Amino acid sequence: MAKAQRFFGTSRGLGPHAWRRGLLQAGLAIGTLALGQRVALGQSGGAHVHMPELGVAKLPVVAAMDQPLVEPEVRRSVNGVLSTSLHCAYAYRDIGGMRLYLRSYEGGLAPTLRMKPGETLKIRLTNDFPPNRDLVPSIPSYPHQFNNTNLHFHGAHCSPSGIADNVMRLMEPGKSYDIEIPLPADHTRGTYWYHPHFHGSADVQVASGMAGAIVVEGDFADVPEIAQARERVILLTQVVFDAFSMIEDFGTLFPETATRFLAINGQRRPTIDMRPGEVQRWRLVGSQYQDNMLLELDQHRLNVIAYDGIQLGALQETKQHRRARTGREATACLFVAAFRAMRAFCKGQHRPRESASALPGRFPEGNHEAHHQDDQGPDAAAWQGRRDRVRRHAVGLRLPDAHHQRPPAQELGGAV
Repeated sequence: MAKAQRFFGTSRGLGPHAWRRGLLQAGLAIGTLALGQRVALGQSGGAHVHMPELGVAKLPVVAAMDQPLVEPEVRRSVNGVLSTSLHCAYAYRDIGGMRLYLRSYEGGLAPTLRMKPGETLKIRLTNDFPPNRDLVPSIPSYPHQFNNTNLHFHGAHCSPSGIADNVMRLMEPGKSYDIEIPLPADHTRGTYWYHPHFHGSADVQVASGMAGAIVVEGDFADVPEIAQARERVILLTQVVFDAFSMIEDFGTLFPETATRFLAINGQRRPTIDMRPGEVQRWRLVGSQYQDNMLLELDQHRLNVIAYDGIQLGALQETKQHRRARTGREATACLFVAAFRAMRAFCKGQHRPRESASALPGRFPEGNHEAHHQDDQGPDAAAWQGRRDRVRRHAVGLRLPDAHHQRPPAQELGGAV
């Protein structure tokens, strides 16, 4: 007690000046004590020093760009039935140098489903998203409950009711649902796609990359040059995310500058190898959630042979091809011929009202690797997407004679 009295200047014979001096000494002593504890804890300057995490396994390094195109897993029908399952859950995805945490099918790139007219598609869809934490608004078409889902077979001629292609069906988290879609025997053959269609959450889920291709086989079976060409499934997407590498708010998707970059099959600027003289058939799915894309292969021409599963009566040769966003004319089939060993690329048009002339120019001639161009930042108007590194061994495929070519068109593709 005597020490405390002297400390605060209350001992006999001391005046007010001594009391203030004692109080100052007390403050310094308390501060020194606190500082000593912080020094002992390895802290300084009022900020915590981040200690290294112990025992964390190193993840494999995923290259951000310029990797060979990864194509989706293929699931085929057997004995007239395509029976499969789809698992809806959050998953970490490495896209374009970013590690994102998004809603997905099968943990990432959705599988391609291949069947024939007259067959039945059976899917057991499991919704393992977490429970919703918001209420249904008075106007149910407003964004809400992003973890509800369903499945739509886009472009199919089939029943829209019951457990078939019913876009009004509710599939809540924590449950599994059966889907059964029989196709008529005279169903059109071609490229289609599937995606969520529940009103209130569909846009968020499609923007997260929940989309996959469906091929109803048999299109162009009577044209050997097309039927024998190497086939690629190409899903075009717009990659968007918030500061936490997620999509948990509808405002993350808009305005138009929200898109960070574009991707093909979940990859940013992958490479496609072709040999001089080789012809490839590309099944394009425009699964981007918002904008149209303007596709171009430098010093090559594209030959459109189908839209939305409808075969064209003749090749439509074009220099640029507009791929509409989700909706009408969401899929197309291109016949691509590699005429020479040139590097090609794809442009992505972020703003539908921009003309093609407003986009950046082609790569300069010469060493294209030395003149590498990239699209950094959310406001980049163009995307150097598919890049063809052409091998030096020719093959015998050519453009089919069975389909007469129409005069070249500057741009093909329907309005949104």
